[in-house]
Amino acid sequence: MIRGFLLDEHLPKWWPATIRRLAPGPIVKRSALDDAPPEGTPDPVLLRYCEEHSFVLFTDNRTTMPGHLDEFKAAGGRMPGIIHVPADYDIKELAIRVALLYGASFDGELDNQIFYIWDF
Repeated sequence: MIRGFLLDEHLPKWWPATIRRLAPGPIVKRSALDDAPPEGTPDPVLLRYCEEHSFVLFTDNRTTMPGHLDEFKAAGGRMPGIIHVPADYDIKELAIRVALLYGASFDGELDNQIFYIWDF
């Protein structure tokens, strides 16, 4: 079950508060804010954090994240999902998609996969 969403440090700092205001319900955190991992946290550590907290990771990292996820899965990890979100994505549209993902995803549906935000 998705408990919440973690935005990586490359996404705007103001996004979590705006998403929470537009889509109340899910927990939305961002690296370096909201008692989430600090800026500069290596991607494999973010994946472990998301696994431990049942958070889907939002990132704009399309280059190295697939390799990190492959290594994470090979080590037996179960990541609740990674969603690529461009840093210039419309925040209102993102809030709608967060609400949909939170309310309509089946348990395990996104596990160990990378999606693009426009897939939802």
